[in-house]
Amino acid sequence: MTVKPGDRGYGTMHRILPKRGNKPCPHGEEADCGCPWRVQFQDPQTGKQRERRFYSKKEAKKFLLKVNHEKARLGKIPGFLLADSPRFEEYAWEWLEAREDLAKGTKTSYASKLRSQLIPEFGNKKVGKITRKDVERFRDRLYTQGVNLGNANLMISGILGGILEAAREGDYRADNPAREISLREVPESEPYLPETEEIWDLVEAIEDRFELTILLQALLGLRAGEAMAGGTECVRGTVYRVYRQWMTSGEYAPLKHKKPGEYREIPISPRLAQAIEAHCEQFGIRSGPFFPSPRDPEIPISRSTYQRAFVIARIKIGNEALVPHSLRHWFGTHMSRRTHAAAVKEWMGHERIQTTIERYYHMIDETMREGAAAIDAAFLERKALTQ
Repeated sequence: MTVKPGDRGYGTMHRILPKRGNKPCPHGEEADCGCPWRVQFQDPQTGKQRERRFYSKKEAKKFLLKVNHEKARLGKIPGFLLADSPRFEEYAWEWLEAREDLAKGTKTSYASKLRSQLIPEFGNKKVGKITRKDVERFRDRLYTQGVNLGNANLMISGILGGILEAAREGDYRADNPAREISLREVPESEPYLPETEEIWDLVEAIEDRFELTILLQALLGLRAGEAMAGGTECVRGTVYRVYRQWMTSGEYAPLKHKKPGEYREIPISPRLAQAIEAHCEQFGIRSGPFFPSPRDPEIPISRSTYQRAFVIARIKIGNEALVPHSLRHWFGTHMSRRTHAAAVKEWMGHERIQTTIERYYHMIDETMREGAAAIDAAFLERKALTQ
C-alpha cells in the first residue's frame, strides 16, 4: 500500500514473504506472522530505486517519513538512511590520515590505540551501524580490563568520538553515541598515559622557557609545583634534590607528605643533565629558580602562566587529554617496569609503598612475570648443559 496515496514520489511500503524475493505476504497487514515490510523510495540524486526492510510497520512508516523529511530539507537522502557507509577500519585510517592538526607523536599514539583496541572491536562494522550499546560494551570492557582510565576515555570520546563525528558530518550516521554516553571521571592519580613521542611533541610545542618543565616531570616524576620550584640548588652532582613546591597561591610550601626541610633525591639522566645546562645557558641563569618571574627573578613565575602555556601546547599537538600529571604518570609507569617498587616510591614521594604498588601493580606484575620467565629459562639452560 502507499503510505500517502496521491503523493507521487513519496515512496511505498508493502509486506512481503521472508526469503521469497518480493512475493506479497498472504496473511494480511495486521497479521502477527513475522513477515517483513519492504520500503521502496527514489534517490533524488541518482534517480535509482532504493529499498529497506523492517520487521514492524511502525519502524517502516517512521523510516519513510524520515526519508521524505530529509529529501525536503537537504534535497538528498543522507548515507545513514541509505545504509551506505564504509567499514570502520578503512574509515578510521582515512580519518587519522586526514587529521593534519595532530602532531606526529599524537598520531602515533592514536594509531597504536586503533590497532590494539578499536579495530579489533569495531573493524568489520560499518560506521553507520555502530550503536550506543556497542560503544557502551566497549567502554565497559576497557574499564573491566583495568585499562588506564585517562587512556580509556580518550579512546572512547576522543578517537572513537572523533571518527563517529566525522561519519555524522559525512551523512553516514545521525548521531554520535561515543560523545553521548557517560564516562568515569579521571582521578588525579590515573591521568592519561602519553606515548614517548607525545612527550617530545609537547617539548617542541610549549614555549621555550617551559621546555625544561616537561622534562623535569617526565624524567624525574615531579609534580607540576615541584618542577616549577626547581632551581640551580636542586642539582647535586648526579642527583636532583627536590625539597619544596611552588603553590598556585604564589608561595613555597613543603613537599607533599614531607615536613619543612625534608627532601627526596632522584637520579639525573645524562639527557636531563644536558637539558638543564642548555636551559640555564639559554636564559642566563647562574643561580636561583629555573623559571624566574619577570617581576621578581628571585621567585618562580606563576603557576597559572605555566598552566596556560601547557594548555596551548597540548592544543597544538592535538591531544587535550594530556595534563601535567600525565608526565609524572609516564615516569612512574616506565620506572616500575625497570626497578624495584621501593625505589619508585622514594623517587615519586609516595607516602606509602602500598600506593606505588596499587598504582603501578600491572607494571610490577609484568616485571615479576618477566623475571620468573628469565629464571625458568636460566634453569632450563643449565639443565640442557648437564644432559
